[in-house]
Amino acid sequence: MNALVPVDLTELESILIGPDGLIRAASYEVLKKFPQNDISYFCWKHAIYQIPTTELIEWLRNRINGRRAVEIGSGNGSVGTALGVPITDTRMQERDDIKARYEMLNQPVIKYHPNTVLLDGNSAVREMKPQVVVACWVTQLWHPGVEDGNMWGVNETDICLAVEEYIHVGNAGTHARKEVLKMFNFEQHQFEWLLSRSMDKDANCIYVYRNPKINIRNNPTP
Repeated sequence: MNALVPVDLTELESILIGPDGLIRAASYEVLKKFPQNDISYFCWKHAIYQIPTTELIEWLRNRINGRRAVEIGSGNGSVGTALGVPITDTRMQERDDIKARYEMLNQPVIKYHPNTVLLDGNSAVREMKPQVVVACWVTQLWHPGVEDGNMWGVNETDICLAVEEYIHVGNAGTHARKEVLKMFNFEQHQFEWLLSRSMDKDANCIYVYRNPKINIRNNPTP
């Protein structure tokens, strides 16, 4: 994050952080006056990637449409909490070894929501059996042949095959090499109210993988 310019975040924090110290949803109409540098710097400081705009929450709520849903890799839990669905995460950044590594990299660690259920993404789907899975900036599980990912990531292929819809909020640049993009048909949505840690705001998007058992491609393209 060396490209970021440190700024006074007092006003932005007063909008996005509640009295309990947890990140809360706020309207894009209020947030759009802040430069992207400020938004990205806020995300870096508070170890988040997705800003929970009320417009995002409303869009997700309409998309879920009353179905059984869960948020995986929820981190601070602001999105799932605003949606009123269970929030799950490994809470890995509470581990001493991970915190030490992040400190060496000058990276803040996540402040997890106290209601977070301690489950990795795939276990959450197996145990909670949701119809819809929501994830923001989730990293895919690495295996030979995967360009991006890590050993603690999520097997998104298994999730796509287990639910009606997998909704991933991310960035078309950052997540362009995800394996599921090559394997499944998907919808890609872009809205001005998508605010994230990425300095490339125009690439922020929502991927929706719907009914993948039916829509899976016979010949995935590279």
